[in-house]
Amino acid sequence: MFRLRGTTPAARTVFSRVRVQRAARGVALAALAAALTAAALATADNARGDDDPDRTVVRTDQGAVRGTVSDRARIFQGIPYAAPPVGDRRWRAPEPAPGWDGTRDARKPGPRCPQPLDGLLAGDEDCLYLDVTTPPHVTVGADKPVVVWLHGEEPPHRGRPPHRTGDPVDATALAEREDAVVVTVHHRLGAFGHLAHPAFGDSGNFALADQQAALHWVKRNARAFGGDPDRMTLTGAPSARASVCAQLRSPDAAHLFDHTEVPSGACSVGERRRGLPRALREGREFAARAGCVERDTGRAAACLRRLSTAAVAAASGPDERYGPVYGTRPLPAPATGGGPPGGAVSPG
Repeated sequence: MFRLRGTTPAARTVFSRVRVQRAARGVALAALAAALTAAALATADNARGDDDPDRTVVRTDQGAVRGTVSDRARIFQGIPYAAPPVGDRRWRAPEPAPGWDGTRDARKPGPRCPQPLDGLLAGDEDCLYLDVTTPPHVTVGADKPVVVWLHGEEPPHRGRPPHRTGDPVDATALAEREDAVVVTVHHRLGAFGHLAHPAFGDSGNFALADQQAALHWVKRNARAFGGDPDRMTLTGAPSARASVCAQLRSPDAAHLFDHTEVPSGACSVGERRRGLPRALREGREFAARAGCVERDTGRAAACLRRLSTAAVAAASGPDERYGPVYGTRPLPAPATGGGPPGGAVSPG
């Protein structure tokens, strides 16, 4: 009868050492494979860089947008917050921007709003866009504070280059310094944003309405970019002081932001408010220069809205100082007198 012989103790020791060595080699190979896999994944992640959809694509309530990512910031540009104010929408309150299918390219800035200066013009009336800049690793759920920056506008003077819209802001540096989501807003300027005329009813505050439409957009979409809609600060360029102060006083801006940083000092210091009677007088003069003198307000409005962008620039007086119009429904405060702001929130 055939049977296996038993092994000696020495043989069993040799076999044990072999098994241990084989097991050790197996563990080492598994560790090496895991390390190579991790390195390959890291290399792939680094190679993706700006194409990483978790950081470059954000879904807004209108649709998805694709921005850019660097080691300093995530940047999304040219996002529409209202419909283009062109044609019959000129000198009307902004309307909601339409949504879109797929992913919108947000890697380039949108058109800047035209500003007539000395009869010269730059920009495009299709200009109600905003840009969003965040620190590089801030994504949905981060709940960072939000800074909304208004670019402002300079009153026209002879000899100044056209389309000067106040001091530009380095949104990347601001987002880094404040560890915040920064939203820069482009709104109608000059006569496009502030023209008052009997044909437009309680008018002259289209730029103010643009800014409020943008603030509503930020409230709805801040979290998608990693911001906290309950911690919004409104500020802007020095030439945006009139806009920031008007928003503080406007009942329509109530609850749209929580803090302000008023550019160039307090609202009541050296302020010159523009009242409705003066604004309407300037609007009639504008219409006369444009050749739109009509007794019927409907015909006057149609004539003014048919003007080309260049014709609006030409009809703008060389020394007009456009701005928010007080004594109106959006700004019921009187045009005279200073005093503390009486609108949305207190500055701070």
